[in-house]
Amino acid sequence: MLVELAYGLGAGAVSVGLAAAVVRLWKATFSVPISYSGDAMLVLSVARNMQVSGSYLHADQLGAPFGQDLAAFPGSVGDLWHLGALRLLTLVLSPAESYNVFLVASFVGVALTSYVAFRWLGTRQLLAATLAVVYSVASYHFARAGGHLFLSAYFSVPLGVAMAVHLLRGRVDLLRPPRRFGRDEWLSVGAIVLLVGGGVYYAAFCALLLLTAGTLRALAERRWRPLLNGIGAVGALVLGIAATALPYLVYDPPVGSSTPVQGRTYGAAETFGLKIVDLVLPLPAHRIDLLRHFRAVTDTQGIRGEGTETLGMLATLGLLAVVIALLVPRVRPAGEALERLRAHGTLAVVMILCSTIAGFGGLLAVLGFGMLRAWNRASIVIAFSALCGVAVILELLWARLRPRLPARPRFLVPATAVLLSGGLVLAATFDQTGDQFLPDYPRTAQQWDRDGRYFAGLEARYGTGASVFQLPVTSFPENGAVGAMPDYDHLRGYLHSDLAWSYGGVKGGPAQWQQVAFADGVEAALPRLVAAGFDALYVNRAAYPDRGAEIESAIVAVTGPQAPAVDEAGELATYDLRAYGERLRSEGAVPDRDEVLHPVHVETGEGFYAPEELDGERFQWAGSLAEAQIIVPLSQPTRVRLTGEVRLPTADGMLRVTVDGVDSYFVAVDHVVELDMPLTLDPGATNLGFATNSDAEVVEGDGRDLRQQFVGLTVTRNG
Repeated sequence: MLVELAYGLGAGAVSVGLAAAVVRLWKATFSVPISYSGDAMLVLSVARNMQVSGSYLHADQLGAPFGQDLAAFPGSVGDLWHLGALRLLTLVLSPAESYNVFLVASFVGVALTSYVAFRWLGTRQLLAATLAVVYSVASYHFARAGGHLFLSAYFSVPLGVAMAVHLLRGRVDLLRPPRRFGRDEWLSVGAIVLLVGGGVYYAAFCALLLLTAGTLRALAERRWRPLLNGIGAVGALVLGIAATALPYLVYDPPVGSSTPVQGRTYGAAETFGLKIVDLVLPLPAHRIDLLRHFRAVTDTQGIRGEGTETLGMLATLGLLAVVIALLVPRVRPAGEALERLRAHGTLAVVMILCSTIAGFGGLLAVLGFGMLRAWNRASIVIAFSALCGVAVILELLWARLRPRLPARPRFLVPATAVLLSGGLVLAATFDQTGDQFLPDYPRTAQQWDRDGRYFAGLEARYGTGASVFQLPVTSFPENGAVGAMPDYDHLRGYLHSDLAWSYGGVKGGPAQWQQVAFADGVEAALPRLVAAGFDALYVNRAAYPDRGAEIESAIVAVTGPQAPAVDEAGELATYDLRAYGERLRSEGAVPDRDEVLHPVHVETGEGFYAPEELDGERFQWAGSLAEAQIIVPLSQPTRVRLTGEVRLPTADGMLRVTVDGVDSYFVAVDHVVELDMPLTLDPGATNLGFATNSDAEVVEGDGRDLRQQFVGLTVTRNG
């Protein structure tokens, strides 16, 4: 046991050393996060939540004035062990330091569990440690480390795949009494425990393999027991993940909320599906120019997904070996090595068929199971099966080479094995990594320190707990970049201060008031911000093509002349609303706070195109059929008035408006239908539909079906 532990920890130590060399870790500053943009900001904010509130779900300083409740968005389902490790780190370290330590520790965790899995599959100790290191420094690991921190900790995958292999080969029986469990059964239990909290994607991928293995074994043996084993293992996984998802399952959304989970469609499954060509081709920025050229062809053509599928040459050769072993017909009884190769090939092929573009993952999305959209992430599962094939091949080659080595000196054989293993690790690391994974430490440290000074200055000026509204208004989470402002960039202030920030309320919930407040421009919005209790208005100039010139001019025109607080880079500008608010209060011109924070409003949906603006007029086109919802975020029936103008290309076209299944008909007068509909609506969402028989508007160069143009479509409380 001590020898096994030494090999496993040794693999972890070598993995960390190689990873440190790849990313030049000695150039990093411990108190500065290795990554400070995109999804890394989300992880950093979760770590700060843990420190501020004791829970990763809640933050009073985000989504002001309501606060943030991440129970509305099931983004961390299945991440129990990741969150637990991060929580332990935040007890003694800052969010940035916790992020860095977690990332480094992920290399140890992956190497250690990989070693256990290889040994479980019968690989010799030195080779198991060697391939564990290779697997832990996969390009996938470095690609995910820049933002998807939890995905970079794929320690649950090796044991999940190994369990599926043993189930496929009839060596695991979880239906027997626990007192009769052997090593295979207890390791399977350990695999399930790790999968429950090691990431929902990895759990789902391994669940597919377990079901496949149980089914195929049951067909081979012509009995139900292997299938029941597979179903039982998956059932245990589902129950475990459901237990970790309790905060999300018991969450009671406020009245009028809509689902924040978007983009889980067949189209998303295609965009983020596995590209087999990217799986086997080298890195886009490979160290060897010739190999880099091949990948450049696929990077400039076709659908680009996450781009993290690359296996590396060693795993690609392993994948080729296991697939060939599976496909070549057997003419005589297979030996142990071939049976192992065929088992790994079966699981690899199944995973490829499920995860590739237009594969079974896409079929699941068509059938309504589109929550798992990023099937390209199965590449790391395929990589382990491929390296298992490499293990079998290398053991066969070593069995042929060893008898040919001189017997003396005695250290020659082990020394040769160590040298070959070291060479294999270095060659694989050279192939799987590159400067594309090297963080820009000086730039990150400069921005981190600059932000620290800027937000500390704001806090000193406005006071701890003061509320700051952030522009542009963006949804959280998964909004995407706005101009040159990356997604989650609005979290910078939260990481560096104890001010309260408008950004961070989960979309579809109470935070919807922000979009409504700014729907009719800055002049109308600023009094609403005062009513909502905001002391300052923050503008991220990077989000605007004109660097914020137009919107800042509008702010000053309303509040009066003032010099904003601008950061050293000239990117962030914060305007003081306190004097302006006092003036409004003295004039009795502050809007009703309840109506500002709980507005009835219209949310457009299918059939509508994106909002547009021309000559200062905002409008939204739609096709012949369009759907929307009226949201009433109140607890009682409410009288409202739906108003607006619908312009039809046909001068006397007909418009049908359907409110909760009840139709009303209008005929355009000189192309225009004026809407003014008094309604009494129940709390929550009321379906709203528009249909017309109008001809389409013909606009040169615009291929959209333009049949209804909505201007000022608004719903307001009526008494």
